[in-house]
Amino acid sequence: MRFAVSGARKVTFLLLLITTCNVLQHPVSFASPGLSVILGPGPTPASPISETRIGDDGQISQSQPSVSIGARPVAKKCVFILATGRSGSTSLMDALNQIPNYLIRGEHWRAVGNMYDAYRRFQEALKASEHHSLQLDGGQLDSFDAVKHVYGTKLASYNDLGLFNEFGSDRVLQATQAYYATLYGYYGEDVVSGFKEIRYVCGKFLPAARECGIQFQSFMAFLRSLCTDVKLIFNSRMAASTVPNLKLYLMDKSGRRNPLDFAYDLGATHTLYDYYVRKNPRHAFRVYMEDMFNPQKNTTLALNLLTFLGEDPATPIAFNRMPSWSTGKS
Repeated sequence: MRFAVSGARKVTFLLLLITTCNVLQHPVSFASPGLSVILGPGPTPASPISETRIGDDGQISQSQPSVSIGARPVAKKCVFILATGRSGSTSLMDALNQIPNYLIRGEHWRAVGNMYDAYRRFQEALKASEHHSLQLDGGQLDSFDAVKHVYGTKLASYNDLGLFNEFGSDRVLQATQAYYATLYGYYGEDVVSGFKEIRYVCGKFLPAARECGIQFQSFMAFLRSLCTDVKLIFNSRMAASTVPNLKLYLMDKSGRRNPLDFAYDLGATHTLYDYYVRKNPRHAFRVYMEDMFNPQKNTTLALNLLTFLGEDPATPIAFNRMPSWSTGKS
């Protein structure tokens, strides 16, 4: 299958190589004159109660938790809208918020991405701790007194404890889930929570086109681990070239990207959106701005979107309730 990136230089880039022993079955390769992509199936989302690691290559590994923790908040159902910007994402958010029990919030300036970065940094610290044998065995974690005893009698007298931690990746993930549930899932499990964000794209929060894919897969796995049931909606315009997305390009006040680099990054983002949806149809859905505001298509789009979310297809939602930026009203 071919994906065109208009205006791109005729240089073939290796966008990513995902090799995970638990997930990769066989690679899929496709190309356009300016973009070559090799992809494997997306990773399985992390279990909320398992020992979970997201590696540098996007690989998800799981084992039994090293500590038993009592009741903790985990949001039940979440919907995340990931968009490229100037693509109707606010109108899409509002359409979902017309469903009675939905409360999808607006942009957070990639704060959830900071949660992901924090999780990854904790992983790196825990790996270093394990390397120096400074993490305690799960059986020794039954109480604070037990931890203090082992720390004092078996570790402190024989080791430099600068990297000591008694918890594992499972508790880091649980803390992240609790953070999300406390902030976004505040109104209880009967409310579907979520957010929309335009910054989780190649060349912004994610690396530029050539390195974007692995990080994208890893971040999607992280998002799907935040709640019991996660739905991802990918929103953009149909075209990935610079001219149809000129307003988005001009929003970059830094001026660091030239139009060709912008087109590469946007094209890579579109490609990853499309591929992820094909491989994860139960968890991911694609929405194009043009379909949202096309009277001949938006009724069908609304029905398909509601069906994907597991909601009553007869629920009335509209994509044009809010004033549109394209009319100069907002």
